[in-house]
Amino acid sequence: EVRPVTDRVVIINEGRIIADGNVGDLSREAMGTNRVFLSVQADSASVEMALGDLDGVSEARPLPIETDGTCRFEVRGDFDHDLTRAMVILCGEKGWQLTELHESPFSLEDTFIALTQRSQGQRGVA
Repeated sequence: EVRPVTDRVVIINEGRIIADGNVGDLSREAMGTNRVFLSVQADSASVEMALGDLDGVSEARPLPIETDGTCRFEVRGDFDHDLTRAMVILCGEKGWQLTELHESPFSLEDTFIALTQRSQGQRGVA
């Protein structure tokens, strides 16, 4: 018998089930925002300002500039917004040379840590 592969997990912390569900859904719940990495050959301050004005973007954190002057950002925003598409359109409108753009899903470890920290915080309050 062939059984379908599922990405459902149960997360247990200190003997208690703290989460049960689809990995993607748990990551959304635990992390709160999507994460996209962007690299462009443009003025870093201008890029940061423009990214901050995009719908759905909650944070545009500059990363170290490459030796060739390429500026890099970690962009956080709503899961409901297509951040990568918005950034492609923005780069085209501004005439910026896009050198990297990728969504970086959170790992199961990231999700586990966030959920267990939240669980411990909730227990401490009770």
